[in-house]
Amino acid sequence: MLPTRVYLQFAPHGFTQLRLGQHATHGLFASSAKVERVNTNGVDITCTDWRSDDFLLVAGHRGTESAVGFVEGGGFTQTWSSSEITTGGAYITIAGLGRGGDCTLVGEGYQRAPEISMIRAGRYRPVKSFDLGYAPLAEPISAAEPIAWTAPDGLQIQGWLLRPKEPGPRPLVMYVHGGPIWHWRPMWLGRAGAAVLMLLRRGYAVFFPNPRGSSGRGQDFARRVLGDMGGADSTDDLSGLDYLVAQGIADRGRLGVIGASYGGFMVAWLISHDGRFAAAVSVAPMINYVTQHLLSNIPSFDTLFLEDVYQNPNGEYFQRSPIMHAHKVMTPTLNVVGALDRSAPPEEAVQFHRALLEKGVKSVLLSYPEEGHGVRRLPAAADYAARVVSWFETHLNAKDEA
Repeated sequence: MLPTRVYLQFAPHGFTQLRLGQHATHGLFASSAKVERVNTNGVDITCTDWRSDDFLLVAGHRGTESAVGFVEGGGFTQTWSSSEITTGGAYITIAGLGRGGDCTLVGEGYQRAPEISMIRAGRYRPVKSFDLGYAPLAEPISAAEPIAWTAPDGLQIQGWLLRPKEPGPRPLVMYVHGGPIWHWRPMWLGRAGAAVLMLLRRGYAVFFPNPRGSSGRGQDFARRVLGDMGGADSTDDLSGLDYLVAQGIADRGRLGVIGASYGGFMVAWLISHDGRFAAAVSVAPMINYVTQHLLSNIPSFDTLFLEDVYQNPNGEYFQRSPIMHAHKVMTPTLNVVGALDRSAPPEEAVQFHRALLEKGVKSVLLSYPEEGHGVRRLPAAADYAARVVSWFETHLNAKDEA
């Protein structure tokens, strides 16, 4: 039997609901189909689970929160939310229990190892923890807190700050996420955050900004990056650093930046337009959007986000390529690639590395022969974390004098 409602298209802070006509079958809708929009109270829905023909369990993100709820009778009811707990994966994922809004999930957070958990009657209850020694590794995290600041154009921007135990101002590393339609949220740092834990142990603060284009703030917020990569999104990041310096959290003279994929592009872009960074690490970046388009296995990415074509010699493919601005870079840069990366081919980082060397800027090219888009497997991941921390230690001089 077909469900009486089909939820088809995500809308700003919700999704569209189609009421099916009498003759709907196999995805073909009668002309009498009625379109409605469900208000999810600001939650961007990323996970759906039909529990019956007319009861839909949902989960998603609202700013810095992860939330669970259900849709029944055309209305949304939230059952649980948290700014400390979420799940692994690109976005929150849950599995329903019955049709009362209860569910199971593998919860985690910055200071919480993955654990099988249940949400019943709106209460989160751990069932089985997979903590095999993470607690002492996370002990250097004095605080993991959501923060918000105002961009130069007045838009509120959000992010996360991990503080070490030492008082500020501290050396700080800004970590730019990939995507750009993605976002930072509480995560178990034992999966891919070894370098972050090592930096915190050495007294660094770590800043995770969610600039415009990030998930969790609705479609309008996400679409603000289209046609403007390296524009207002970059000032969102920089104004976040200004805020942390003004708050006495970050040391203006000891700032570093790291990012992968779109984040790797943003690292190269920022250091070619702003001289505040003492060290940079660019991972799997897009450096030259013409070669990116012609060599990558995802050429539609740059066409979509640049809103241009590479045949335009005065267009975005040239104006938004960090390689065209590399002559302005003064920041020592570690360029990291996976030799098997097809999304951001290693030739991208090679171009930036050679341009920096030609300018006389300190640059190292680090290539992992068995890695793809990012460094994920052991022993490469351990080597990568150690080299990242060493790079920042060398150039930010984070350790206080005894």
